[in-house]
Amino acid sequence: MESAQANTDAYIKGYKDDWQSVPRSGPPPEIPGFVSPHFLLQGKSPYESGYERGRAAAAGSPHA
Repeated sequence: MESAQANTDAYIKGYKDDWQSVPRSGPPPEIPGFVSPHFLLQGKSPYESGYERGRAAAAGSPHA
């Protein structure tokens, strides 16, 4: 089982990767050094959860 920090790191990487895939979304915001397990989407890995949340947030960003 992965550690909480490894899960947080994977979530942050996914979030930033997908945020940056949205044209004109600008740099991703700062993400806390610890992500609560409540941020993880059911049935998704920490990376996949971050990826989906990053894309959704970037799509709604005023910079997009």
